[in-house]
Amino acid sequence: MQRQRYVTEKLVLWTACFLVVCANSLVATPVEIAEVSYRVVVANPESRILRVCGQIINPRRSFLQLDWPAWTPGYAALWNYGQHVHQLTAESETGGRLATQRISENRWVIPCGGARAVRFCYDVFATDTDNDLGFVQAYLDSSGGWYNGAALFAEINGFRNAPHTVRFELPRLWRIATAMRPLNDGTGYLVADYDELVDSPVQLGTFVDKTITIAGVPIWIVVAGRPSVNMDDLATMTQKIAECQFGLMGDPGLDRYLFIYHAAKKGAGGLEHRHSVTISLRQEEYDNIDSWLKVVAAHELFHVWNAKRIHTELFDQYDYSRPHRSKQVWFAEGITAYYTDLTLCRAGLITREEVYKSLAEILDQYENNRVHRQLSWEDIGWYIWDEEVRRGLGVWLLPGWMIDLKLRDATDNRSSLDDVMRFMNVWYGESERGYEESGLGAICSAVAQRDLVPFFDRHIAGYDPFPYDTLFAAAGLQWKKTTRSIPDIGCDLFWSLQATVKLVGVDEGGLAARSGLRSGDLVLALNGFVAKNRQDLASFKSRLTTGDTLRIRYRRGGTDAEAVLQIGQRSIVKSYIDEVDHPTERQRRILDGILRGDRH
Repeated sequence: MQRQRYVTEKLVLWTACFLVVCANSLVATPVEIAEVSYRVVVANPESRILRVCGQIINPRRSFLQLDWPAWTPGYAALWNYGQHVHQLTAESETGGRLATQRISENRWVIPCGGARAVRFCYDVFATDTDNDLGFVQAYLDSSGGWYNGAALFAEINGFRNAPHTVRFELPRLWRIATAMRPLNDGTGYLVADYDELVDSPVQLGTFVDKTITIAGVPIWIVVAGRPSVNMDDLATMTQKIAECQFGLMGDPGLDRYLFIYHAAKKGAGGLEHRHSVTISLRQEEYDNIDSWLKVVAAHELFHVWNAKRIHTELFDQYDYSRPHRSKQVWFAEGITAYYTDLTLCRAGLITREEVYKSLAEILDQYENNRVHRQLSWEDIGWYIWDEEVRRGLGVWLLPGWMIDLKLRDATDNRSSLDDVMRFMNVWYGESERGYEESGLGAICSAVAQRDLVPFFDRHIAGYDPFPYDTLFAAAGLQWKKTTRSIPDIGCDLFWSLQATVKLVGVDEGGLAARSGLRSGDLVLALNGFVAKNRQDLASFKSRLTTGDTLRIRYRRGGTDAEAVLQIGQRSIVKSYIDEVDHPTERQRRILDGILRGDRH
C-alpha cells in the first residue's frame, strides 16, 4: 500500500505539472523560438584564438545581454569563462556599428534599438595546454583543438530556449567530432537550446576514430593527441562496458553517443555530457587499456543515467551564473563510483579481489580523513564548491556499498540498488524531471517496501558512522584492519587552487586549535620554509616528526601571526576486505547479486 500510495501521489503531481507546461507552451513568444546562429572560426591555430561570430534575426529587444557561464555542469569549480573572451564587436543588419559594453567579467551588453538583426563577433583564448588537453576549457594547436561549450558561448538573455545552429570555418583537412545533430544541408549542426549547446563539446582537427553500435545506439570513439591507438582494443573495452550498463539500466534515452579521448602528457580526468564525454588521460594509458582508462570510461558513461537522466530537482534548470549547491552530490558521484567498480567486475574487466581492494582503499581514505568526523554525506555535497572541503571527496563509492547492502539485507535480496536505479531511470529519466532534494530515502523505501528513511537520516543526512560489520556480514564479507601512528598537528596542510597553503580540517580541541589556528588560515611559512608548489608541500610534510617543534606563520583577515606547537601523533588504519570462509547460502546470493548482477 505504501508504494501504491507513493506512485498515486506522484501521478497526480506529474499531471498537474504537465498541464502547467502545456499552458506555458501555448503562450510562448516568437522571441523564445527564434534561432541563434554561430560560426566558429579557426584562422590561425598557433594564435590559440577561437573566433566566434553570432547572429540573431529580429531580436525585438532594446539591448542584448550576453552572460558567459561561471561554471560548467558536472564540475564544481568556478571558471568564469568570460575572462577569456575579448574583442567583442557588434553591428546591425545594415553593417552599422553597434556599441558594446563589458559590465563584468562574464557579462557584455549590446544596445540594439530597432535593429532587425544583430551580428556580433568575439575572440576566445584557448587556455588548456598540451600537458592535459583538458575537459572543461578549450585547446588549440597546429594539428587541432577542442572546446567545452561553456567556454565558447554566452547565454543570451531571452533566447535560452531558442534553437542554436553552429557552423565551422577550419583549416583544410581538419575534421569535426561532435554529438550535435547535423543540419540537413550538411553545412553545420543544430541543438535544441542553449543548455544543449553548453553540453556539446567539439573535437577539431586530426584524430583517430572508430564506431560501434550497442543496443541500436551508435557509439563514436575518438582519440586525439596520439597518431595511433589500438582502436580495436579500445572499442572492445567500450563495448563490454556499454553492454553491461545498458543491460543494467535499460533505456538511456540516446540515439547517439560520443567518446572524446585526449592523450596528454599529464591528463586530468573526465567530464560527462548528455550525449558525449570528454576524457583526458596520460598518453601511456592508451598503450594498455587495462589501466585507469577503463575506470574513467565506465564512470563517465554511467553518468548518462545518473546525473543526466537521473538528477535532483535543483538541476531541472541550471543557473550558470553562480555555484549550484545540492546536498545530493554524493548520490550523483558516489553511486556512479560504486557502479563503476560493479560494471568492470560484471563485464569481466576486473576481478572481485580488485573490487575488494578498491573498497578497502576507499575505507582508508574516509576513515583516515578528518572531514568524515565533521561533515555528513549531504554536507560534503553541499560544500563541494569549497576547495578546503573537496579533499574529502575521494570516498564517494562508500555510500553505494552501504545502501545496496542495506537494501539487500532488509529484503532478503529481493530488492537492491539495481532496482532503485532502474526505477529512477523510468520514473524520473523518462519524465526529464528531477527527484526531490530530500527524497532518496523515500524512493529506496518505496522500491524495497521497507522504511529505510531512518537509515538515510542517521547515516547520510546525519553523522552516525555506517554499521560496517553488520552490513558487510550480510554479504559474507569482513573488514579487517591494522593501525599505525603518524605525526599529527591536529589539522591538514592543503595546497589550494590559488597556489597557496591553507589549513583545513582543524580538530576541535586539537593541537592546532589550542594554538589558535582555524580552518581556512593562509599559511605563509612553515619553520621559515615557503612551499612554492604541491611537491614542496608534500616533501615538507613527509619530514615531520613526532615531538619536533613546528612554527606556522599564517594570515587571517589581513593580519599575520605565528603559532608554535609540538608535533603530536594520531592513529590511521590500513583496511582489507575478505570473504568469510564458510558463507551461508543467503550471503552467497547477496554477494553474487552485487558482483554479478544476478537477479534475486
